[in-house]
Amino acid sequence: MLTNNVTVTAVYRTVDSVGDGIADTWRVAYFGGDGKTTDSRSRADADPDQDGVNNLQEYKVGTSPMNGLSVLRLGGRISDDGMALSFQSAAGYRYRLESTDNLAAPVWEPMLYNITGDGRWQYANFSIGVASNGFYRLTAE
Repeated sequence: MLTNNVTVTAVYRTVDSVGDGIADTWRVAYFGGDGKTTDSRSRADADPDQDGVNNLQEYKVGTSPMNGLSVLRLGGRISDDGMALSFQSAAGYRYRLESTDNLAAPVWEPMLYNITGDGRWQYANFSIGVASNGFYRLTAE
């Protein structure tokens, strides 16, 4: 039996046999096969559900490339009390909510970051002073 503390570090590596930024396991889950090759539907730039989002983008944000209604959308509502932003998260993804007041030369400032996706709706509430007169974007990591 060891008498000293031992630290174990696990390093997870995503296997991308094609080299296009999409994990083999994701490609297998949606397109079958072994994930090590592509075809016209499973290429990174393909859009099999024709929702305007290619496979690489779908992979990055955790949406389905086979369902045109599966998209990363930022919703919002404004009331007298403030503003609420919401989105459907995907398990295993982290999100960042950013804002800017100028789309011509945007400097995106983080409002919330390291939002952990769990497959449920995520909500962020802001006072009108914090959230007014701006543009918002949601990114996934």
